[in-house]
Amino acid sequence: MKNYNIVYSKDVNVDTLKTNLGSVGASVLKSFPALCVLTISSETEEFKTVSGVVEWEEDTHVLPVPSAWHQNRVYSETLPMLEKYYPENQGLGATVYLIDSGVKADHEEFQGKNIVELYSYNSSFDDEIGHGTGVASLIVGKTLGVSPDATLKSVKIEMSTEIPISDLLTAFDAVLADHQLTVTPKVVNCSWTTPKSRILDMKITELESAGLVVVAAAGNTGEAADNFSPVGLNSVLGVAASDAYDRVISWAPGASSNWGPEVDVTAPGINVEIAKLNGTVGDRKSTRLNSS
Repeated sequence: MKNYNIVYSKDVNVDTLKTNLGSVGASVLKSFPALCVLTISSETEEFKTVSGVVEWEEDTHVLPVPSAWHQNRVYSETLPMLEKYYPENQGLGATVYLIDSGVKADHEEFQGKNIVELYSYNSSFDDEIGHGTGVASLIVGKTLGVSPDATLKSVKIEMSTEIPISDLLTAFDAVLADHQLTVTPKVVNCSWTTPKSRILDMKITELESAGLVVVAAAGNTGEAADNFSPVGLNSVLGVAASDAYDRVISWAPGASSNWGPEVDVTAPGINVEIAKLNGTVGDRKSTRLNSS
């Protein structure tokens, strides 16, 4: 069963037209009398033969702007990818904890979006390096996001220098405390890696036991993902980077997506449009943190 918009002649008796459409198995869903248009549902195209019908086309979705290739690839089950992005689920009712460098919440990509400032290591949620803003745009951005209706909660960590594991534990502690307040679906996004930490992995496992889904970057150093946290945990959803042809990316010798059984999926990771501190186009790579 498909829906169609049909145009009819201005001199047609609309009630008679509806009766004739019904006789060929078409159901009228909507009527636009000033425009002389009906929206119908029909299993066949026999409605085209009904007297008075002068034009028709399938009632397809219209996107406000062209979709980016990373959205099209996520939307497509296989290659070649579809040239559209119109998912049925856009994240409404879900929460994403973004553990990153902060978010430039006044960026145009986030106008009208639900961004909550949950925790910051330095009491400021400003994004000084742009990484968190870029990742946030891929999650809830109004034109670039794959889940634009989700709630994004910013959990800011220090990403430009060495960071103690205890600082990461503080961030995860804030996430768990907030998660316990509601029962809505929640995801923890970690677009970074840190050298393997047993304590950090133990606490992430506790978050998962509480019902949180943890997603982590595989890393960009061409090594076994099991050398790093959080991706080294089998229970974490590990994500490597791929291009528009589903090839795992190698940026340079010793600089490619990490590998191994801990990597569960690949996702667009090069030539991807992102929100930047001074624009909207850029190439995003995952980040490695130096922990101490």
